Amino acid sequence: MGSPKKIFILAGEPSGDLQAAKLLKELKFLMPDAIFSGIGGELMKKQGFDSLVDIQTMSVVGIWEVARKYNYFKKVYDLCKKKLIEENYDLFIPVDYPGFNIRLGNFARNKGIPVIYYIAPQLWAWGKKRAAKLSSAVDMLLVVFPFETEFFSSLGIKTYFIGHPMLDESCFMQKAKNYEEREKLIAFLPGSRKQELKRHFHLVNSTALKLKERFPDYRVAFARSKGLDRYYEEYMKEANVKWEVFDDTKVLLATAKVGVIKVGTSTLEASLLGLPFVMFYKTSYISYKIGKELINLPYISLPNILLKKNLVKELFQKDANSQILLNEISELLNNREYYNYVQCEFENLKSMLGESGASKRAAKIIYDFLYSK
Repeated sequence: MGSPKKIFILAGEPSGDLQAAKLLKELKFLMPDAIFSGIGGELMKKQGFDSLVDIQTMSVVGIWEVARKYNYFKKVYDLCKKKLIEENYDLFIPVDYPGFNIRLGNFARNKGIPVIYYIAPQLWAWGKKRAAKLSSAVDMLLVVFPFETEFFSSLGIKTYFIGHPMLDESCFMQKAKNYEEREKLIAFLPGSRKQELKRHFHLVNSTALKLKERFPDYRVAFARSKGLDRYYEEYMKEANVKWEVFDDTKVLLATAKVGVIKVGTSTLEASLLGLPFVMFYKTSYISYKIGKELINLPYISLPNILLKKNLVKELFQKDANSQILLNEISELLNNREYYNYVQCEFENLKSMLGESGASKRAAKIIYDFLYSK
């Protein structure tokens, strides 16, 4: 088959690192001699991946927050361009992270490097006009939600639905625990980024305090995010609640009775594990206003988008306060019919995401692309 293939992968945040690591494992099985490098996190590094920078420095959310780090991102972007030019890569695999990856995808294609985008950026939230810019940045798109195939294909992009790689993990395929089987435990996921933790921890702590007052026999817990131990320790010193700390997010979500979860991939994890929850998020005023103008959807959380209904309560900015969170969580705990209805809808959602084996299917498509040329 000739010389080993050189593949550049870029996952700029923890959720991308998780799914890229699964893909990397399957690619290495099919191409044991291939050389992989780019940007990734700890899970990718465990697969022998060589990352150019620490992923935590890339994991920033919000338009204003990204703009404040423009010089740093420009430096990393130039470094990636230099690597792509000098090292003669056979393929670039961007993983989500659209602001950075779409630009780099255009650059790579202009230099003759093919691009297969893994886990399409959620540009459907912006409408077709804004999403069309992706067509010049990719040769192929591997998508994880069924409705994305028609959307991106209509833009002239070769698109394949592979199923969701979360379902490659056995815990997401098991039957979820019902109300009685779950512990008297409330799960809090304030975020996997430093800025999210900083912005959310006071709210999370005050909400936990109120919930403990109303439901004294319930415990409260959060899941520790990799790379943020130092920051969690700092905030824990200020906490006036006895927190339990889980190292595994999935164990916490599968065990708890209800959850208070920030917007993002973790909302899908909670849904697949059958955990009724309330979603919240706080960001800068500028980022919120710009985001509201750009996003062309009635809902933000993935469960609501996929189910096309307002199932999960979504609380943003001033509505994301401890009193409203207390009331919404109380409704889930006190209204068994409502709780069971949410769990039933989450079970329907799981059936929409295909079967396990998404990472294997993605790796096979990439392998065939590289060796059919």
